[in-house]
Amino acid sequence: MVVEDEILVRFTVADHLREAGHAVLEAANTAEALDILTAGEPVAVIFTDVQMPGPMDGLMLVRWVREHHPSVAVLVTSGKDDTAVTSGLVPAEAFFPKPYLLEVIASRIRSLLEG
Repeated sequence: MVVEDEILVRFTVADHLREAGHAVLEAANTAEALDILTAGEPVAVIFTDVQMPGPMDGLMLVRWVREHHPSVAVLVTSGKDDTAVTSGLVPAEAFFPKPYLLEVIASRIRSLLEG
């Protein structure tokens, strides 16, 4: 699942992942992501931005997923800082500073799914 509030970024990432052979769900914010997860949609990996409008940001989503769906891998991106890593919430290999290469994201997801 790609969770990104910037529509062009979300479409670009989702399209690239689909072209790489992945089934992709999209969420414009964390509320949509939670709706998808609580509806029981099968999700193996979430790629989320940290900065999101609304009451829950990407880091709060990471915490929620870890508590409620611990088997779901979470990859995080941010153009602001690496708080996700420095806080210890996200391992360095799961953090992708913006701008990132789409091929790197697709490769990481592939390795998570194969591993």
